[in-house]
Order: sequence, then C-alpha cells, then structure tokens
Amino acid sequence: MRVLWLTNMANPAPRAGGGIRSLRLVQATASRWPVDVINLGTGLDTERYVAVSGARSAAEALPDAPGRLQTLVTALRHQLPLPACRALNRGLRAEVQRAADLGDAIVIEHGWMLAYRPRGGRTIVALHNVDSELARMLPARGARRLERRWNASRYRRLERMAVNDPRTAVTVVSRRDAGLLGGRTTVVPNGTDLPDHVTAVPAQGDLIFVGSMGYPPNVDALSWWATEVWPGTGLPALRVIGQGSHDALGDLLTHPALDVIGEVPTIQPWLEKARAVVVPLRQGSGTRLKLLEAFAHHRPVVSTSKGAEGLDAEDGTHLLLADDAVAFAEAVRLLLADDVLAERLATAGSALAQRSGWGAVTRPFVDAIEKLVGAPDSSADGPRLAGQA
Repeated sequence: MRVLWLTNMANPAPRAGGGIRSLRLVQATASRWPVDVINLGTGLDTERYVAVSGARSAAEALPDAPGRLQTLVTALRHQLPLPACRALNRGLRAEVQRAADLGDAIVIEHGWMLAYRPRGGRTIVALHNVDSELARMLPARGARRLERRWNASRYRRLERMAVNDPRTAVTVVSRRDAGLLGGRTTVVPNGTDLPDHVTAVPAQGDLIFVGSMGYPPNVDALSWWATEVWPGTGLPALRVIGQGSHDALGDLLTHPALDVIGEVPTIQPWLEKARAVVVPLRQGSGTRLKLLEAFAHHRPVVSTSKGAEGLDAEDGTHLLLADDAVAFAEAVRLLLADDVLAERLATAGSALAQRSGWGAVTRPFVDAIEKLVGAPDSSADGPRLAGQA
C-alpha cells in the first residue's frame, strides 16, 4: 500500500505554520509507508522536497481554472463550496479515484480539498482548520455575504459526510475543533520545532507578529491592532513577519502602527531580538503555531483568547490574555515594563513547548492511518508518480 497525499503546501523549507505542519506530517507518514505527494500549485522544487520530506515522489497539478459561471454551475450541481470548485482538477480527481480503487490510502489536507475525497477506499482528512467555521466568521457584505453563507453550509455538508464515513479518518488540531465537527475525529495538535538553544528575554526589544497574510484572520488581527489597540498608547510599532504581507495588507502597509518586514529566511533571529510576541487574533479556528514557536524560543506572549484557543496555556502563567483593545494595549505595556514578569512567562511557556515537539505530536496522525489501513507492509511498492499530474 502507498499513501497518495494531496496538498497545496508542499515546500522543502516552509516558513508559514501550515506549511511546517504539512511537511512534518508527510515526514512522519513517509517513515512508515511509501508516500507520493501531489501539490495543487506550481513552483515546487521536487527534488529537494523529496529529499527533505522522505516522500517517494512528488508532482504538481494545476486547477482547471474555470470561469466564474462554470464555478457557480459546478457549485450548484455538486453542492460544493466555491473555493473547492476553483481548485478542481478533473484529471487529478480521476487519478485519486483510481488510486483508491487500487487500495491506496488517500490523504487530503483542508476542507476545500474534500471534493477530491474518493468514493469508497480509505481516506485521511488532515484539517488545519474547521473550514465551515472559518467561512462563517469571515466578514462580508451584500453578495459576498450570500457567498459566505453558501460556503459555510457546503463545507459543513462535506465535513459531516467525512466524519460519519467509517472509511474516512478525520484529524483536527484541537479538542474545540473536534467538538465543532462532531462525529469521529482524532486530535493531532500543532507542534513546533525546538531550537538547540534559547536566550533570555532582552530588556529592550521588538514587538513582533508572525503569520502568513494569505490567512484572512491574520490580516484582521493586524487591522484591529492598528486601528483600535495601538492609537494613542505610545506603544512601539508591531513588526510584521510573514509571507504575502506586502500584497495583502493594502493601506495597512504604511500604517505607523506596523513595521512590515515580510517574509524572512528564518524566524529565529527575529525572535531572539523580540521582547514579546503579539497575537491579536479575533477570528479563525485551529491552533496557532506562532504561539508555540514563541514559547519554544523563550519569548513572552500577549494574545486574545481566540489566538490562544486550543492550547493548554493559562492566562498569567504562560502568557497574558486580553480581548478588548484597551486591556490588550495595557497587557503589552505591562510586558514591556516588567522584566520579572516577562522572564517568568517565557520560562513557563518554554516548559509547555517542550511537550509539543513534532516528534511527539505527529504520533496520533500515524496511529490514525494505521488504524484505518493496518500496519505497513515493508514489501509494498506501488506505482511511482512521474511528471505533471
């Protein structure tokens, strides 16, 4: 048996949280079964990705790129969310079905990929978020509101079908997400890469935010910081580090509350210079790798309750929590002023992160696959993917 893995995050050197999680799950799975990866997108360094991930092969597939009318027709005919229709490659969908019919296991990341779930066969759905919840929470007006409602309801339909199918194993990142889905799920919490060494919290340092701007809740978080938390407080600008920052932030790009750095080769030097990590998230589901990453690097955190959701982090012990703008600004000011508090929170956060190394947290994922398909057969060697899917 092989594992055919569908993702849009195949990257040998990911910097965003979702890409890191995807790579670590592929590595853990490839240590047990032959894995062939298909990435829905272009620009994959196939040779390097195979070497880093342990996958047997990797290939790229592009969506069919339907026009708006065809997207709407497909959505209505098949009762699919619009993002799923935009990401469809019908040739790949047929290939996935053939692989399932041959007895391969299929791994699908993200709710918008559930349109690829084959009939019959054995499927593992590796959710980073509960997509129905994420769609429901996105702000929208007019026609966009109707689109949002449609997407949320169609995601929910796909999620219910998956969690109620005994041939499908669904993994989520938190107990909260498991509760949102209902049915049979396995919690595979987010993890972090543990650094070889950490430094003490600097007496003077930056406030930083880490996150991909391709994720709308991150853009909303920075908007809230810039327009409601920061004004009139005298707090320093928040340094913003993450993929796509310059494309997604619009007018926020030049706002004095933000110092937009964008994508960086490695986050460690920026964390070492940071006095605190700020997580002003108000939307989204799943759990935030940016918190675990800050904890692992011995840096104190100020977050909203939403930002810390799904983690076993306690207010006043591992981090400071605040949910309104005035309280959030005051929590940041307190961390900047109180060296003892900053070091105490960083120490407790570091201890929490030690239990969240990827080697430990990926075990439930491998166990979920084994429960669905059985123990690996060392003699198995299915057909290798080659070229463009």
